[in-house]
Order: sequence, then structure tokens, then C-alpha cells
Amino acid sequence: MGNEVSVILNIKKNRILNDRDSNFNNQEYNKILSSKTGFPVVDCEFEEEKLHHEFLLNIWSSNFFSPVESILKRGNAKVLDIGCGFGTWIYDMAKNYTLSNFIGIDIIIPKDAILSNVSFVQADVLEGLQYSDCSFDYIHVRDLLWYITTKDARSKLFPDLLRILKPGGWIESLEYDTEIMNPGPNTQLLIDICNLFQYSCNFIVHLV
Repeated sequence: MGNEVSVILNIKKNRILNDRDSNFNNQEYNKILSSKTGFPVVDCEFEEEKLHHEFLLNIWSSNFFSPVESILKRGNAKVLDIGCGFGTWIYDMAKNYTLSNFIGIDIIIPKDAILSNVSFVQADVLEGLQYSDCSFDYIHVRDLLWYITTKDARSKLFPDLLRILKPGGWIESLEYDTEIMNPGPNTQLLIDICNLFQYSCNFIVHLV
């Protein structure tokens, strides 16, 4: 599976990076998005996204945990990936569940989809999702809280996701917790040093 996905994604990478009209290569467009969202738009590293996806797949041995496999295999399921990036997760899923339809949405998207059951939509998810109520069987979110605030996620994004989710559908969100649980003695020492350093910096700033 990994080799086939790599081939698909490398084709996609070449199409994006070699296309001067692609939004990934449009610096003026990136500046507009940056000023509009308040966050810098950083050029996405394809290899980093691919390795990150394979890393998580190796850990969890699955692309999802929600009980949706039977729905995906049956076909005609509608899946939405929020913050799709290069589409690494989507292409892996779409290749394995060819009878279902996958839509990726992000503020910057690839220009073309290379699988017939994949499509991309360019949008800022915080401005409202332009889908009818009860549209999707499964909604996937991963690593999004690095780019939006928890407040916006709670007040804007997730209420909208619940609106467009079909009755009995699933929303799956995989995010990192920055708190280290049950640290050993060496890790705790490192945490204490970091906390001390942060306190010292704050103290120096206040003195200045």
C-alpha cells in the first residue's frame, strides 16, 4: 500500500510544484491569505507531510478509528477531510475505498485531483462550510489546532461540522496534546529546566 500511495503522491507533487499557476507557488496569493487569516501561510513540505502520514499509519495501523469501514466499502459514502494539505490521507483512503467519494478542503489546495473519487475545495473553514445540512457520512480532522485557535474550533468549526454531518455519521479528530503524561525522571528534569528557562525569560522581560 505504501509504495502505491507514494507513486500517486509523487505524481501529484510533480504536478503541483511544476505548475506555475498552482496556488502552492503563488506568492502573492499566499500574502493575501496570510493577511486575511492573521496567520502566516507556510509552503507545505510534501515529503514532510508524506512522512508524517506514514509515521502515524505505522503507529496506529489504520487511517481511522471510527466504525465507518462498512459504510466506506458499501459505496456512495461522502467523506470530508478538513485541512487536507497535499491530500496524503485522502489519496490513501480513496485508493482503498474506491466506491466512496472523498472531498478535501483547505485554504490552499492542489490544482487537480488524480483519482476519480477525489475532489478538492479551496476555502477557509472558519468562514462557514458551503454544504447543505446532513451532507457527509464521515468527517476527518487532523493536526488542525496548530493552525486555528481552540476558541474558533469550538465556536465556529465544530458546530458547522455537526450541521453538515448526516444522522448517525462520524466526526473524527486527531490532535496532539502538548502535555507530557507520566514522565520518567529524565523527562521530568527536562520539563523542569524548560519551565525554569521560560520563567527566567518572563522575569527578564518584566525587568526590562
